[in-house]
Amino acid sequence: MKPSLINYICAYGFRFSTVIGALAIISLIFYECRFNIDMLTDWRIAIGIVVLVLIAIPLGWILGAIIIWPFAYRICAFVNGAPLIEGDMVQVLVGQFKNQRGAVYEVWRERLEVRINLGNEAKEKVEDVFSFHEVYKFRNH
Repeated sequence: MKPSLINYICAYGFRFSTVIGALAIISLIFYECRFNIDMLTDWRIAIGIVVLVLIAIPLGWILGAIIIWPFAYRICAFVNGAPLIEGDMVQVLVGQFKNQRGAVYEVWRERLEVRINLGNEAKEKVEDVFSFHEVYKFRNH
């Protein structure tokens, strides 16, 4: 069975978590300001909204990175096949080795990462290290 869209979304879960955090804070600002499109006719209000949104983006990123991602990581890793053990066949879902398949040959549990057999060059340069959520484990049925 090949990876689905949800597996790829989970592989980029940190990015999604930070975007969701930013959107949550922006939505809260719009809700609290009782925003409607007519407000944009006054340039002072329009500039104020732009400033608030520009402040909300990094705050939302922090919200996503610190609060949302630690919970989302566990879900994403599980969806993509964690826990992983040596010998598991996986497909890389991100980066320069995207869609390449290989066997897990080393598991770094304390870092929640694995090394995947992607060739000697990748091994020597330590480019074969991926987080649990960045790979898809093929399940034996």
